[in-house]
Amino acid sequence: MRQVRFVEPGKLYHIIKKELDEAYFDVMSKGELIDRSHLKSFEQNLAKFVGTKYAAGVNSGYDAL
Repeated sequence: MRQVRFVEPGKLYHIIKKELDEAYFDVMSKGELIDRSHLKSFEQNLAKFVGTKYAAGVNSGYDAL
């Protein structure tokens, strides 16, 4: 049986802390919480990454289902 490694959020955060903090503070300082430029950029990059024409950012994993 193949073992699946789970992501450790705390460890991952420390690896990408600077980039994540900068993105968070940029979004929060502009008040761009819903349907703004960061979301559009994320959706375009995600679509390109997975090889599809479109991608949609949603609120949660539950919404994604």
